[in-house]
Amino acid sequence: MMPERDVFYWLQKAEETRARADEMLNPSAKAFMAEIAARYAAMARIAEGREAEAKIQAAKDVSSELGTLSPA
Repeated sequence: MMPERDVFYWLQKAEETRARADEMLNPSAKAFMAEIAARYAAMARIAEGREAEAKIQAAKDVSSELGTLSPA
């Protein structure tokens, strides 16, 4: 199973792929690489949502743990 990648990873891949697309002379190849870059950007948005959900869950976990502590 592939490890999960963070937002920065996917944005970097998108930028690298866009740069390669800009260098291409063949219009079909250029369009294909641009589509790959767009999909990498979409993966960054998915990773961003996953990271936000993880932060929310962590905050809920802390809140729950604080609620179970008895006063000293």
